[in-house]
Amino acid sequence: MRAMAWVCAALLAACGGEVAVDGGARDAGARDDAGARADAGPDGGALGDAGASPDGGASCAPVPGPMSLTGGCDELDLALLDDGTGAVTAQVRGRLFPRAGGEWGCAHVDAVEVVDGDVVLATLTGAGRFAPTETDELLARGASSAALDAFCGDESARFDRLGLVVRGRVDGGVFEARCGAAESGSSWPPRLRLTCHENVDDAPRAGGASVMQGAGTPRTSAWFASPHGGVGLGTASPTVHVIPAAAEAFGALPAPAPFDATFDVTLSEQTSPHLGRHTSVDLNVLGDPFGELCTAGSDPGGPPAPVMLLRVTGTSSRGAYATEAYVSLCTRGAF
Repeated sequence: MRAMAWVCAALLAACGGEVAVDGGARDAGARDDAGARADAGPDGGALGDAGASPDGGASCAPVPGPMSLTGGCDELDLALLDDGTGAVTAQVRGRLFPRAGGEWGCAHVDAVEVVDGDVVLATLTGAGRFAPTETDELLARGASSAALDAFCGDESARFDRLGLVVRGRVDGGVFEARCGAAESGSSWPPRLRLTCHENVDDAPRAGGASVMQGAGTPRTSAWFASPHGGVGLGTASPTVHVIPAAAEAFGALPAPAPFDATFDVTLSEQTSPHLGRHTSVDLNVLGDPFGELCTAGSDPGGPPAPVMLLRVTGTSSRGAYATEAYVSLCTRGAF
């Protein structure tokens, strides 16, 4: 069982208690500037139903053939979801696409291995049909392992530290895609991120952040959506833990060490076509707690912008929870 100690510690460190849902936040689902699709339900979607086409059409079966193809992958979220009892489910969402152009037609994921070098940490059941090149596709789910769970305790291992080996079938043959650390070379933003969650139904989506500078003190905002099956986030601590990463391989300075920041937190319950039922989370504060992490737009000729995870803790009707939202871009502007 993965301990709840890091959840409780974050709650005890909170400044001034928690804020409850007041219905005042904007719909974070509408802020998904990455164009993400989130068709699956809050539990990640039943894998047996994954044969349905992404646009709601009929299911398909790949036409067998002799080809052995190579796929590419990015924008991957490996989410470890602890249901509060210590039973941890590993879920993979992201984008798969054919290498060297071409079309895959009907495409199914059969299995995904989570690897650390040559060591297989977990083997997950493929989600069946997916839409090649689309982002935020549900690709696989399955039981985690103690060895994989242990990486949640290492905040330096959250970006491209682990790898995925994805195998499946397409029209005309089979494919394999190696992702994250299982793929050679460097890429930015990170191809694979590890997020860790306690006592929530699904990993957050549609994360973003910005800093706006006026005549006086700057204002920092961040937002994300937390899909669920009926139990929203309830309350949230104003203390948010930030886990940053920088594109050092592309000339960026090293990211600061993980740190805590204090925000005014607003939660509201929303429903949207892509996300379904979700808690919309808005973080706002006068000041600039993200600092150098919000560089997008300030230096067009500079290195790629940093990324970060935001860990929010609180209490729902099921008890204490913790969840981590990915922010791929924090912009900086003026008003």
